[in-house]
Amino acid sequence: MEEILIRKAEVRDYEDLDKIFYDVGSLHKKIHPEIFKDGANFHLNKDYYIDSLSQPENYSIVAECSGQVVGFLMAKMISGFSPQNNIMNISKFGVAEEFRHHNIGSELMNYITNTAKELGCSRIELNVYNNNTPAKNFYKKQGFLVQRLRLSKEI
Repeated sequence: MEEILIRKAEVRDYEDLDKIFYDVGSLHKKIHPEIFKDGANFHLNKDYYIDSLSQPENYSIVAECSGQVVGFLMAKMISGFSPQNNIMNISKFGVAEEFRHHNIGSELMNYITNTAKELGCSRIELNVYNNNTPAKNFYKKQGFLVQRLRLSKEI
């Protein structure tokens, strides 16, 4: 495999990101069909994406291989009551299926971890579906621990 470049996301990355977003959304639908009903839209909203790139508290990065975006991570720094309580919250994360198990996810996580440290964050948080075993195993290898349980109720 060619060298992977981790860099800040740009507007020009939208098409590649949208393909990965769709694949990740489709995977989530397989895991949770009761949440992701038929007709669910798994595409990345272009206006939302472009707007998020301009927000200073947002950190969107991509993994690029041979000029193609093959992974992404979107996070937001959340200010706490004091600087020691600042959190980097990962909201979106994915790697193209054919590039999984090549350390791309780990490289994205290392990048955002270093960024969070530089910004003085005390921790990184994220959500994962309880029965998404591959993702949970990946996050455990990255040093994440279960801190709380998030419950939901369909209405």
